[in-house]
Amino acid sequence: MFRIEKDLSQEQLAHLCDTSASYIRKVEAEKVNISMLRLHEIVAEFELSLGEFFSMMKCKLIFTYLSL
Repeated sequence: MFRIEKDLSQEQLAHLCDTSASYIRKVEAEKVNISMLRLHEIVAEFELSLGEFFSMMKCKLIFTYLSL
């Protein structure tokens, strides 16, 4: 998870993204459908474009599948 790799708490990430820690928790738990705009705002905090983010997620999914 990008947040953990950057050593950020949910509260810190929420502050950076001008949202609530509760919302970040829901996103991480896949309890809400995140908009592309909000996703862009969050990944921008990690200095990533949406394209880079989706490429990284695709690689992680493939690696997880191959590890099964």
